[in-house]
Amino acid sequence: KASTQDVKHMWQLIRNTGSAPGKRRSQESNEWPMACRDPDTVNNHFATVATDPQYSRSMLDSLLVKEMEAEDNESKHFLTYTSYDIGIILSKLKRAAPGPDGIPYWLYKDHAEELSSIICKLINYTLLTSSVPNMWRTAIITPVPKTRTIQSVSDLRPISVTSILSRITEKLVVRDCLSRCLIPSEYEDQYAYKPTGSTTCTLVDFTYRMSC
Repeated sequence: KASTQDVKHMWQLIRNTGSAPGKRRSQESNEWPMACRDPDTVNNHFATVATDPQYSRSMLDSLLVKEMEAEDNESKHFLTYTSYDIGIILSKLKRAAPGPDGIPYWLYKDHAEELSSIICKLINYTLLTSSVPNMWRTAIITPVPKTRTIQSVSDLRPISVTSILSRITEKLVVRDCLSRCLIPSEYEDQYAYKPTGSTTCTLVDFTYRMSC
């Protein structure tokens, strides 16, 4: 079992090769090419790379229906939550940036007991009717450089911040619905966007494979 010191040592080796990001000065945003400073150009680029041309709503619906049919009759309807469930989630919220609605995390956290009932009804209504509030589908997007020298919009990546309630609902859907439809064997070599995945896990696996 790798210790904390082992992981630190591996990262230090990578930094010494010069492959890891260093502390050299990056371009300021006012030094970027004009196209990278145009909001519409950057937004169109992000929309293009974030859109899956093979996305099929009907295929996703069929996966969910198939999963629910495999469960007991009581599970054939979308899972609903109680105010107690939501209250626990709100009370455990960690520090996070607010979304477009400007509502800070501490408001939900400090007043979880008072807000849990109405938020529970809102989340359940959203899931049962498949109607997502427009504010939940809106995000504050900040372009962040992927390289030290920006030459085109492809050198930028988006950091999207949605409202806190939107993030809570998304996590509930992934945890209680979508994750059951995924086949674990097909994601053994994926470390991002899944529980327990991290760059450290990638590094450990790579080191192990190289030593075999």
